[in-house]
Amino acid sequence: MKFEFALAPAPPENAVVRRYRRALFSVPVTFHHLAAGGVRTSRGISLDISEGGLGALVQGNLEVGETVSG
Repeated sequence: MKFEFALAPAPPENAVVRRYRRALFSVPVTFHHLAAGGVRTSRGISLDISEGGLGALVQGNLEVGETVSG
C-alpha cells in the first residue's frame, strides 16, 4: 500500500494557527470506543493527520476528547 501526503497551504495572516501542520490523508477507518452499554464500533474516513492527532468523518456519536482505538 502506498500513501501520499500533501501538506495543506499556509493559513492567511488573520486565521487561527494550529500547533502542528496537517497533511491530507484519506483512508477508511474503524474505531472502537467505550459508550453507554459497552464497546461500540464506528466506521468512517480520515481527512488529515498531524503530530497532534487525526481528523475524520465517522458514523455514530463520538464525543470530543473521547478515547478510541483502531
